[in-house]
Amino acid sequence: MEAMISSTEKYYSGQKSPEMIDEVSLSHLLREKNPFTKDSLPFGGQLARIMKERKLIPPKPSILEIGPGLGDVAKSFTSELCGEWNYTFFDLSKRIIGFLKGVFPKEKFRFIAGDVLKIGERKERYNFIICNEVLADLPMVINPFSDVGETDHEKWEMVMDARRQIDQYGIKLPKRDVVFNYGAIRFLEQVSRILEKKGIVFISENACDPGYPRMIPVYGHNEFSIKFDWLEKAAKKLGFSVETGKITDLLEIRNRDFLSMFLLPELKVIFDHLNFHNIEKHITGEGSKALSVDEFLRFLDEYSDKINIDNLDHYKKMLKKSARNITLVTGQFRYLILRKK
Repeated sequence: MEAMISSTEKYYSGQKSPEMIDEVSLSHLLREKNPFTKDSLPFGGQLARIMKERKLIPPKPSILEIGPGLGDVAKSFTSELCGEWNYTFFDLSKRIIGFLKGVFPKEKFRFIAGDVLKIGERKERYNFIICNEVLADLPMVINPFSDVGETDHEKWEMVMDARRQIDQYGIKLPKRDVVFNYGAIRFLEQVSRILEKKGIVFISENACDPGYPRMIPVYGHNEFSIKFDWLEKAAKKLGFSVETGKITDLLEIRNRDFLSMFLLPELKVIFDHLNFHNIEKHITGEGSKALSVDEFLRFLDEYSDKINIDNLDHYKKMLKKSARNITLVTGQFRYLILRKK
């Protein structure tokens, strides 16, 4: 069995859609005001408010967001800021950066296309860094202790560097049949170089603790969950103070049921019926936004004349039974708050 590399670089640098219609993130589900977060704020706004309450956002923040997607987090995060601030988007995809340039004003925002695994080589410095649901997309080394075999130099270097990380940070893992979050730890090493003293890094991602990283099939590529225990070990040795926990607890997510087409494909029939009227984009965010069951049922009643479904009452009962508790989703995600000493 040979060591292998799992990388999404070609996907994100090439075919990734800037409209993000091929996958959905937790922050995208909660991108607008909603009945699920503590103050009913969007994900980014709720995060900013909590960071402000805890005095974790410095005066005149210079913010870097890695892997910003459509800018959902940035839009609501910055709405909670006062005074002077600047915000930089950093993404591997030139298409996504181009999209963001058309949405956000250049007076307050900067836009950089680049490789986060080399970001430590840049001269810019920041005092607040956001990395939301990105680490699962960074390179993984599968079976790092197995033979590298006949391969290209880039793969050989990555496997050797993964072995260096494992030794340097005191990480214990099985000798085989394991996926190692190489890119996630490389990310910590790189951002430690561009973060100002006492600066903050906020990380959130799908976690696998107490087990090992598992594959998460997504359209066009594969992602892997993150073992936060490894990140915590590396962060401490890199000189960070570390706080970790569940996103559910940090954002004080309410224990409520929700509906969304991305998690309940059977809802697609409703959005197909509404396509012609262009209603679903305005009301439901193309089906990707999380709605409470009551919100969704009110929506059905309001547009019942445009929904061609036999026995709508029966369909409503089915939806109620199909709804999932939002904490079943948020409970899969953990966070790290790192402060540079």
